[in-house]
Amino acid sequence: MKTLTFAALVASACTLSVATAQEGEGGLLYSTLHHEQTSQCPTPPMIQAVNQVTDEELQYVSPDPSGLAYTSKAWATQNNYCELLGDIDGDGNYWEDPLFANFGVGQIDAALAPRDETGRPCPVNMHTVFISVRSRFGPPIATAGDVFRILPGGTIETFVTEGQIVSALGFAIGTPINVDAITVTFDPQAAGIYFSIERNVAPYQDGDIIHVPSTAITWGVSPFDGCAVVQSIAANSAFVLISEATVDGFCFNSQVADCYGDPINTIGDVDGLTWNTIDSSIWFTGEDLVGCSVLSTSGGGQIAVLNTRPLGSLVPTATLGLEVGLDPTCGSLNALALVGIDECAFVTDTLTPALVPPGPGGNIWIEAAGIPPIFLGFLLSPTNDVVGPFAADL
Repeated sequence: MKTLTFAALVASACTLSVATAQEGEGGLLYSTLHHEQTSQCPTPPMIQAVNQVTDEELQYVSPDPSGLAYTSKAWATQNNYCELLGDIDGDGNYWEDPLFANFGVGQIDAALAPRDETGRPCPVNMHTVFISVRSRFGPPIATAGDVFRILPGGTIETFVTEGQIVSALGFAIGTPINVDAITVTFDPQAAGIYFSIERNVAPYQDGDIIHVPSTAITWGVSPFDGCAVVQSIAANSAFVLISEATVDGFCFNSQVADCYGDPINTIGDVDGLTWNTIDSSIWFTGEDLVGCSVLSTSGGGQIAVLNTRPLGSLVPTATLGLEVGLDPTCGSLNALALVGIDECAFVTDTLTPALVPPGPGGNIWIEAAGIPPIFLGFLLSPTNDVVGPFAADL
């Protein structure tokens, strides 16, 4: 295993920028480590379920550069993912809780926006964004080490498999590895995959940022949208690019505050990674960043800035999740993925999810809210009793 200090990293072939500009543009997809709350739908009560953020969904935030208050938006809810997958256990009910786990807690650990081999963004929607989840789920569908997406009809396509990650890390076939964060860049100076794992697995720590250079990867092209997917990875090609101790130093240098206004000096566990193309830096989050802040590797560690708005507060001002559009919280973020602006999805949710097929000719009532609140009711009549694909194709 090779471990590079940040000083060595600057001089390496896979250089991360240390420029002072750490700003990004557009929007950020993220998941949360625990259940959270937003104020995106204050009324009426029947649509307030969208405010309830579970750890099995993705939120979208695009901070308003004018200084106005903003909130995150439900982008792909737990309901949506249930609908995309369909009735995975054959019990006649599309709702599963947890969904992304056969037992215990289900979480979206990682998110990855699709790109082609030139680095150009591919279209972003619920079908195209890759995710990795905390546990093996389904009969079977995916493992905790797979980075996958759900195509129309419930088909699973992987960006990279757990087996490929295991081989790259130099472990024996069958070694369980949980991909906890992942990002990719095709920048010629830093091309490849960057990821972190859940829990320490010697010699790797869960706060390390691990790199597989693009020269060790055989890239393929998805027949669905032409975006890049991993065909194969050379064995023993992964190495620690940024150690956990260095990531701790980034936290210290950033002077980011926790939800009590105190400094954060450790990462604990790197939970989210995303590549910022503007200055070729990595944005990251982790379990010790309570208050839901996002940091950048730029300048040896800074608070990430999106659309001129910092995604965290400097000591002694508390970071409370408002920076990413959540209601005040001492929680932390999990998956991260920078995407373009206005990457919006049509999202529905209910207070008491059932997602039982309505039967042939059944009706689904949908209300849409605007700002100021304008409520529009309309009926949709599917031609058959299959709710999942119908909902997924809206």
